[in-house]
Amino acid sequence: MCDNCPGDFNPLQLDGDSDGIADSCDNCPAVINANQSDADGDGEGDECDLCTDPDADGFGSPGYPANTCELDNCPEEANPDQANADADGLGDACDSCTDPDGDGLASPGFSATTCALDNCPEDTNQDQTDIDADGVGDACDNCLDVPN
Repeated sequence: MCDNCPGDFNPLQLDGDSDGIADSCDNCPAVINANQSDADGDGEGDECDLCTDPDADGFGSPGYPANTCELDNCPEEANPDQANADADGLGDACDSCTDPDGDGLASPGFSATTCALDNCPEDTNQDQTDIDADGVGDACDNCLDVPN
């Protein structure tokens, strides 16, 4: 008979979940998890961890079977404030197009944004018209005929 936990003294070789890992060194002793995965390194296996949080921001990442904690809106990077200015389900820290006015163009000032910037971030203006070419869209320009 092979030792099911060679690093620990366990003469009874107890394995309550029958996954081949002794209870004395199993990171989920009541749940089958032979691979012993622990994505957030907290000592609890992913199969039984109630909050698997690999980016350590206090919010669980989606896709882990036992998660019951609030899910992270940017699971690949830390964003403890969970800000989501455009309410699209993606946190501002990882949203490639933060667009609070909903016109399909990003408002400036969001670090993860890679789509085209909006020349009137507070006003919907999909066409981005700027008659006087001053960088301020006509929808919010206080002087349409003079660059200001």
